[in-house]
Amino acid sequence: MISAPFAALLITAFAPSVDTPTFPADFHGRWDLSAEACNRDESGTALTINARQIIGYEDTSTLKSAHVLDGGSLHVFVDNESADGDREIQMVIWRSSDGGEWLNIEGDSRPRAVRYARCGA
Repeated sequence: MISAPFAALLITAFAPSVDTPTFPADFHGRWDLSAEACNRDESGTALTINARQIIGYEDTSTLKSAHVLDGGSLHVFVDNESADGDREIQMVIWRSSDGGEWLNIEGDSRPRAVRYARCGA
C-alpha cells in the first residue's frame, strides 16, 4: 500500500504544470503562404500550430516560452529541430485584425515578417 505522503508526491510529480506554455487556441490550425497553397496536398510552405508546437515541412519547433504583447501578439522562444541542426529561435507572431485569417511571423529565422493564410478546416 502506498503511503499518503508518497501518493501526494506522485500526483504532484506527474500533474501537468500550470507553467507549461501553450499557443492560444485561435493560433491553432494549418497555415500556408496563400489560399492556393492551402489547397495543395503537399505544400512545402505549410505549417501547423497546435498547443505546443509549430510543425513545418522539414522542421518542428516546440514552445519553450510565450509572452503576450500589446495588441495580442506573442513573443515566443521555441526549440527548433530540423535537418539543418537544432537551435533556439525567438519569434513574434501576430494575427491580422480582419478576423485573424492571416498570421504573421517574424524573428531569428524570418527577419522580415512572413504572412500565412489560414487554411480551411
